[in-house]
Formats: sequence, structure tokens, C-alpha cells
Amino acid sequence: MIQTESAHITLPLEGFLTTNSQGIRRLIEWYTLAKEYRTKTITTCCNNLDWIDANLAALWSALMYKLEKENNLTFRIDEEILAKRFSILIRNGFSTGTIPFSSKTFIQNASFGPADDEPFSDYIESELMGQQEMKKLPPDLRGLIEANLYELYSNVFRHAGTTDPFFICGQYFPKRKELVVSMVDLGQTFLPPINKRTNGLINTQMESIDWALQGNSELGSEGGGHALKCIRKKFDEDGHCLQIVTGNTFWDSENIQSILGAFRVYNVELPGTMVNLIFKTNLLSK
Repeated sequence: MIQTESAHITLPLEGFLTTNSQGIRRLIEWYTLAKEYRTKTITTCCNNLDWIDANLAALWSALMYKLEKENNLTFRIDEEILAKRFSILIRNGFSTGTIPFSSKTFIQNASFGPADDEPFSDYIESELMGQQEMKKLPPDLRGLIEANLYELYSNVFRHAGTTDPFFICGQYFPKRKELVVSMVDLGQTFLPPINKRTNGLINTQMESIDWALQGNSELGSEGGGHALKCIRKKFDEDGHCLQIVTGNTFWDSENIQSILGAFRVYNVELPGTMVNLIFKTNLLSK
């Protein structure tokens, strides 16, 4: 239910929000509804939210940041519901509050600006690589991830046409045997610079993702082509999964051989790019 006659608006967030094309699309749909308003307080109703992967806090935080900045919106979430059903979003720093300590399965929700090279490097080393499951990474994969995450971060500010922060969050899911790291930037999507670079030869987001994954050096969040190619190659070899969302298009390396294929095209658009690294933790110690 959407209320429109006051300065307070209620928008729903419903269903199962996992790190796949449907879950990510639902958050972008929430953003699309919210951006219709200006100078209001938006309460997100989570009564019918069945699940949200905690790493998606990176995407939700990025979308709220953009709405706060461009539409002068403020946001509220029912703290009681969060504490009872989604307390991980308090533990990982997405929302404020105090929750009793439990075993740490999360990688802190954080954001970094253009001058935060050293804090970002510290975060990767201590917060990400210090996570218990990440300590199981073989040395070659650990080195590749550290180097290429830093490249992805640094190239956002060199080439993506933005000074907005770079958002990152992660979560370990013991039952799914997955550790997921989500990164989001609010720069230009892959297509505009690739279209320009190829003199119009590449003219869809789907084609631009393919072009970037070939390792080309200039792309939407430009300069990250080499990093994406390296990560994809290693993930394919080791059985892990890489996802990319840019503009209206979602790509998943795990679905390449499926009947529907690796791509999904949305009727809504992410105002930037999201990269998800999905580590299959049962493979890390092999």
C-alpha cells in the first residue's frame, strides 16, 4: 500500500530477496517507486518480507544514498521487525540498533569514497579476508581477489563518472555453503562508454557485459574489464559464481548452460553497477 497524501510514504518490500535476478530486481523496483517522491519520509513496510540476504544491504544502502542525495528523501524501517526477524541487518551495520552478540557470519556493510584507498585496503584485508571462511581461500585465489577488488574499487572513481561512494557488504550462509560479497557503484553503467568506445557497435547492456568480460580495458565502471575477466576465469576453474548487474541487465555465470541462459533483462534500471562474488565454501578447502 502506498500512501501519498502526506509527507510520510509507506512502500512495501515483500517476498524472498536472495542474491539472484528476482531478489535484486525487487530492490530495484522498490527504488523505482521511491524515486517518484521528493522531500518525504519513506517507511519501508517489511511485514510481508520473508527473507533478505544480508549482503544485499550494499545494494539497498546505495539506492537509499542516491534517493537521499537526489530526492531529499529520508528512510525508516520498523526497528521491531528488524530486531525480531532481520537482526543481521543491525549486526552488519545497515541499520542502527543494539543486538546481543552472536557468531559473526557477516562482512560489515560499508562504503568508501574516492580518497579512501587506505581504508578500503584495510577493509579488504581485515574485514573481508579476515572472515573465517575467507581464510580457507587458497593463496592464488586470495591474491587474485585482493588485487582485483582493489582494481574494481579504484576504477569506479577514475572512469565511471561519479564521486558517489562505493558500497560493499558480505554474508556467509552455512546451510547454502556460500559466502557472498556484493559491491555496488552509482556511476555510469557499462553501456555508454562501451558504445562510444566501439563507435556504436555495442548498443545493449547485454552486449556490453559480454564485451567487458572479454577483458577489454574500458567499460561502464571503466577499467574493470581486466579484473572481471580474471575473476571470471578463476571462478569458472574453481566452481564459484560471478554475477553482474548494470542498468537493466543481470548476468550470472552459473546459468550459462541453463535453458534460459545467463542474462535477464529487467523493466527497471539499476542506476549503476553491482558485482556479486559467490564463493562455494565447500570447495574452498579442497
